[in-house]
Amino acid sequence: MLLGLVLQPVFASSKVILIATSQAHTVALLELYTSEGCSSCPPAERYVKKLHTDGPGAQRFIPLAFHVDYWDQLGWKDPYSKAAYSTRQRDIARRNRSRAVFTPQIVLHGLNFPAYKNVAKAARLVNDIPARASIQIQVQQPASKRLRAIVRGKVLAKEDRPHAGVYLALYENNLVEKISRGENSGKTLNHDFVVQEFFGPLRVDDQGSFVLEQDLSIGSERIIANMGVVAFVQDLVDGSILQALSLAFTALP
Repeated sequence: MLLGLVLQPVFASSKVILIATSQAHTVALLELYTSEGCSSCPPAERYVKKLHTDGPGAQRFIPLAFHVDYWDQLGWKDPYSKAAYSTRQRDIARRNRSRAVFTPQIVLHGLNFPAYKNVAKAARLVNDIPARASIQIQVQQPASKRLRAIVRGKVLAKEDRPHAGVYLALYENNLVEKISRGENSGKTLNHDFVVQEFFGPLRVDDQGSFVLEQDLSIGSERIIANMGVVAFVQDLVDGSILQALSLAFTALP
């Protein structure tokens, strides 16, 4: 029996709480490594957005866009780039036995995926895999610009637990940036699924259980309705995704 996505606001002690619970099948997690300094990245971002818009929804497909920083010295500094995202991409390259990193790069289920046209089909194959972990995300809002995420769950199989790590990403949609230098000079770029904050990995205990609690930085310039969180559990050795779960903030007042 598949467990449906539970998304319900709960009002208690002046706090709004959103809850999402993962399903019995594995959700396909797509990581896009991109940069505003790269002229071939905007088409890749549009492609990923179309996959999300036309696809089966967050219960089966979750995209995240990691803006890397190694383009920043080539004419335009990407305001969303972070060195940690470049490091994560290099870790993926090592697991995939690749000598180089590049943009745009699509990583599906922890693996480099160069064949863009087959992403939707591959995502459906990932969905056919029973989930190897369960996840619940709870988001509290004690004040208008203050959020706290609590991620709980369990890695199901004993053999998966020694190498399992839990991650939490805060993402933002509907970002617009006017580019004045570099390969995209003169263009206005639109971004979605941009990872603004990234936490982890948190290791699980001997029973496979985990609790990750994190205060989230929501500046006054950000629109909460454009944001959300993604939690996922990953095998830190082979890079496979045990399970992923997304929770948008659109239901928050």
